[in-house]
Amino acid sequence: MKTLLEYIQEQQKEYKFRLKFAVPVTPEMHDKLESALAKFEVKKVGKPKKTILQGRPMDFAATGPSEVYIVDIVTEYPATREALADTVVNALRISASHVVVRTEEEPLETDRADKEPSDKALLQSEYEKSDHGDMHSNDTLEKQHKEHKSQAFDFAAKSDAKSSGPEFSSPKSLSPLGSTKVKKPEVKSAAR
Repeated sequence: MKTLLEYIQEQQKEYKFRLKFAVPVTPEMHDKLESALAKFEVKKVGKPKKTILQGRPMDFAATGPSEVYIVDIVTEYPATREALADTVVNALRISASHVVVRTEEEPLETDRADKEPSDKALLQSEYEKSDHGDMHSNDTLEKQHKEHKSQAFDFAAKSDAKSSGPEFSSPKSLSPLGSTKVKKPEVKSAAR
């Protein structure tokens, strides 16, 4: 039978995060980062890794050409990305636009890891064959229009009832209000 200590050790989880910086991470900043993240019971703070110079880094497109510094951390205390980012920004005194926090489960990170580069350049590859045929040609559209125009609409019953309104074609018809035809006033003089 397991002891209580063994059960507790099995229940402890690790939470992995990736911190990305658009500014260089110096050793002093790394030390400040470790001490600031201590409140999340940090198990491991990795060394900063630098990416190559990119024209528009994925998480920092507004910064222009720059290198991205990545620091992987493991915490024992659950935290949100926003809480970690706020702690890092306040501890290192850098702009919030220069820090991005990602979790291990985020689709953006997993999608990028799963993609394998293809051997062919996309400009040299052929388009995929489509089975649309001539769906949008003039002949097809004219044919569809004729079919639609020739369709007869069946009604449940034919009505022999007359319309219940006045006939406006006759000169002595009533107005919609039910009175006789409205008389227009005659102008007798143009002077006022």
